[in-house]
Amino acid sequence: LDEPTSALDPASCARISEFLGNWKAGRIVITVSHNPELIRRADEIRLMEAGRLAASGTFDKLKETSEVFRRTLQQP
Repeated sequence: LDEPTSALDPASCARISEFLGNWKAGRIVITVSHNPELIRRADEIRLMEAGRLAASGTFDKLKETSEVFRRTLQQP
C-alpha cells in the first residue's frame, strides 16, 4: 500500500489505520507511509533515507534509538 491515508481527514485515517491493524493478522502487509499513526501499528518499520536503509525496528525502539527516525517524525 502506498500512502493509504494520504489526503484523508483524521477520522477516515483512524478508520483505515484500525482496519489495517486488524486485517494484517496472518498476512504480510507492506505499507509506505509518512503517517505516524499508521506506522505506529506496524510490527516492523524500515526507514529509508537517500535510497538506503537508515534504520529498522519497532516504532518504540526507533523512537528511542534512532535520531533519523525522530527527525522524520517531526517533519510536517
